[in-house]
Amino acid sequence: MLLSALMFSAMQLMIRFSSAGGSFPLMEQVFFRNLIGLPAVCGLLLKKRIFPLGSASAQPYLFGRSLAGFLGIVTFFYATNHARIADANILNKLSPIFVTLLSALFLRERIPKIQCAALALSFFGAWLVCGPGLRSAPTAMLAALLSALFSGIAYTFVSALRGKADSLVVITHFSVFSVLCALPGMAAHFTMPTAEQFFQLMLISVFGSLGQIALTYSYHFAPAPAVSVYNYSGIVWSALLGWLFLGETLPGSTLLGGLLVIAASLLTFFHTQKNQAPENASYTNPREVL
Repeated sequence: MLLSALMFSAMQLMIRFSSAGGSFPLMEQVFFRNLIGLPAVCGLLLKKRIFPLGSASAQPYLFGRSLAGFLGIVTFFYATNHARIADANILNKLSPIFVTLLSALFLRERIPKIQCAALALSFFGAWLVCGPGLRSAPTAMLAALLSALFSGIAYTFVSALRGKADSLVVITHFSVFSVLCALPGMAAHFTMPTAEQFFQLMLISVFGSLGQIALTYSYHFAPAPAVSVYNYSGIVWSALLGWLFLGETLPGSTLLGGLLVIAASLLTFFHTQKNQAPENASYTNPREVL
């Protein structure tokens, strides 16, 4: 999980590097995000004799997950391009809180008092990140919040897909959907990358794919509660890489806000784990397929 968080933070760094010296088309970056991993995942599914895009009955859920995931990637990439990468990472970690809200709104699930407290704590932390000492563009902060929301929607669809589709099918469907949706936008505003930019775009895909693999194996070889807490090390990695390579600094309000977001998310997570029914112990964590 530590390696996964590092890979995704390195992916953020490559997003910024590819835009250095001027804006680089967002959809071109998104297109390359899934380009390398897609053939490998399709190959694994064909080897298992599973249709890569899933069954007909699962398509509504798969398309919902893929659309939400694609919008999450677009908004997260936009935030990374226009904000300090640690700020974008912190706000993106609000996604478990949005899952709680969405479950209450659409699945009619009751929100326990402890989760209400976590919601209040997380939004206060988000305000600290976006408020005092703000050094990132407001639109970028809004995009980071939207990326967390879309990720939460995607997690909710993944929950509905349990037992309906193989996790690799969910990954493949999302990757194909993202590549096809990014293609028209990339074609309309195509910019020929320099050799250096092309290398950086390929690294976006490499780091993203490696991060996904490490994430999947972390949940495969250990119980979710034992490893999921390390996912928040991504905030530390992003802050460190931003400081080392981009000269970014973090005010005290951002650090405090980040700690509150982490605390609120962990509070929600451990409460959920504690109250899961025994028959759900083998549940595949949604983050495994994102």
